[in-house]
Amino acid sequence: AAGGIQDVVHGVGQTLLRGGNVLLPVTLCGSTLDLIYELGTQLPQLGVATNQSTIYLISPIANNVLGYCEIMAEWLHQARLARVYQPESPFIHNDLIASGRLHVVTDVHALATSYKEPCTVMAGHPSLRFGPVLHFLKRWSSRPDNALIMTDPDCNRIGNEAWHWLRPHHPIQMRVMCAPLDARLSAPLTQNLLQHTNPDTIIAPAAWLPGGEGSNVLNYAGCLSTVAHAIQVPFLPVNIDVELAAQLSVRGIASTNAALLSCHLTDRDGKMTLIPAPPPQGPHAAKQKLAQSEHVVFGTLTASALVAALLRRGVLDCQVLAGDRSKGVISTVRAASLNAEVRLEGERCVVRTGSFKAKADASSSSSSAAADDPHEATAKAQIMHEVILELLVQV
Repeated sequence: AAGGIQDVVHGVGQTLLRGGNVLLPVTLCGSTLDLIYELGTQLPQLGVATNQSTIYLISPIANNVLGYCEIMAEWLHQARLARVYQPESPFIHNDLIASGRLHVVTDVHALATSYKEPCTVMAGHPSLRFGPVLHFLKRWSSRPDNALIMTDPDCNRIGNEAWHWLRPHHPIQMRVMCAPLDARLSAPLTQNLLQHTNPDTIIAPAAWLPGGEGSNVLNYAGCLSTVAHAIQVPFLPVNIDVELAAQLSVRGIASTNAALLSCHLTDRDGKMTLIPAPPPQGPHAAKQKLAQSEHVVFGTLTASALVAALLRRGVLDCQVLAGDRSKGVISTVRAASLNAEVRLEGERCVVRTGSFKAKADASSSSSSAAADDPHEATAKAQIMHEVILELLVQV
């Protein structure tokens, strides 16, 4: 990008020396701040007079961006980082503002009291479809002394792409230059970076890497390709808000304690904290509140433990049937007197009730009639439900 910035500075200087104006469609990013720095330092060296080197930066967030970059000094280039430890700003935009060479405004209308030509205007948007840049294109496009300098990385040549962007603004007489400021890494820069950092794992196109693929190289073929790589993420300590801690109902699960939470995770200055979630609102609030109140069940249910628990309840007619493992069923516990069966399927169980009264040992009409009683059927189903929950832990 250094070569591109020098091309921009040279184009701006030549245009201003001819008495023309320069329009730079930009977004507020690192390259724009670098460009302000280079224009402020190099234009006087090119012989541009002070009254010709005025820069107007137009954006509703420009002042915020300039102020924010002052507190992010650790990410600056070494040349600017050295200025941090001196009684001066790492950037020179404060000096330019104080001398009247840089004007930062929120919109075009704010230029009424300070605007003068020739000048350089930095405004959005690089697409030339919206933003303050449209005002200056209309104002300056008919004069060949003016210049439009495209710095967006997508404008990599002054061919069909640039003219496609300019098509809605024809006829245009101002000079058009293309000097993309691309901060992305090239293949040589990538190789140099890898040699200095020596990473454990590299995900990159194999063609970029010297010496071919190695054991720590995962080839990224390009757009729409997929690379699978397992990353070891360490456990991080998390604090629990006092109000949330008071709401917890902790249960023991083997050698572990667990509790059901409904909360938000906040991260402030590297300190993570669990805080209570706000109550549900809106048309689905009742359904969300019901979902938050549901319990989560932990534990392992085995056929032998289930039969033993049913025997303690007086259910003596339990049968354990082998399951169809091809369908994921390990075993089935059937209790005819409860008119129910439990299918154990690995990490889950399926309880079925009300379908096995014909297979019960009792064949009298009175027992069949009793099984048809909905209240008694509900009571029997409740017994099976309670026995299962005795063997598990609810949180």
